[in-house]
Amino acid sequence: MDKDFLQSLDVEDRDILPFLPYLLQDLWLLGSMPDYMLQLIQKHNVVRPDHHILDLGCGKGAVLIYLREALSFQGKGIDLIPEFINDACHYVQNHKLDQNLAFTVGDIRQEVKTQRGYDLLIYGHDADVLGDVATSLKLLQNCIHESAHILLEATYRERQSKLSTYPTQEELEEQLKQSGLQLIDQIIWDRDKLQLINLKNTTSIEKRVAELIPQYPGKASLFDVFLEKQKEECQQLEQELYCISLLLKK
Repeated sequence: MDKDFLQSLDVEDRDILPFLPYLLQDLWLLGSMPDYMLQLIQKHNVVRPDHHILDLGCGKGAVLIYLREALSFQGKGIDLIPEFINDACHYVQNHKLDQNLAFTVGDIRQEVKTQRGYDLLIYGHDADVLGDVATSLKLLQNCIHESAHILLEATYRERQSKLSTYPTQEELEEQLKQSGLQLIDQIIWDRDKLQLINLKNTTSIEKRVAELIPQYPGKASLFDVFLEKQKEECQQLEQELYCISLLLKK
């Protein structure tokens, strides 16, 4: 697992990877806002019952599951973490959604080379796993048919912010233009809502860290650093960054 994948998981030290499923067991959304996606889909009448949707980097499948409970379609989610996919599969089986949704383990860098013909593709750009936004979107276009849509979650920084790994709003807009896709609509995430979600998530992670430290006292600093990194990134998202959901058309 390379640096970009680690960054997409908010991880700096790969030694934490075996413990991620335990640390994140109480988190469902893993950084997405499916209600904003649903708003965009319904506003623009994007999804029909005969449509096929692909979610690359689907985590525990929360987005597809949320959308499927409100809409009719066939969906497929792909993620690199087997434990996340197991959680998704258990959910759809228990809620009798397994006829409509399928989840599988895979490296999205390879999957973009073979997945084809979808009506809608969902992608959260939280690291340069596929490249910057423009590069990612050019690759993702190969997975959808003509006139199909992409739902993109992206992040940009305030002008005065020193978080140079994130684009400014103007830089993000330029990358969207470079992709060749048409911007249909967008929703900027509500920071108050995001703050409440972040607080709930970090509180859950803190609880799991407290449980792990007595079991692995030699790794206490590893767990503490992971927790502090999560809190730091939450603070950045709430104060220096803007998250945005975008509906794009090929």
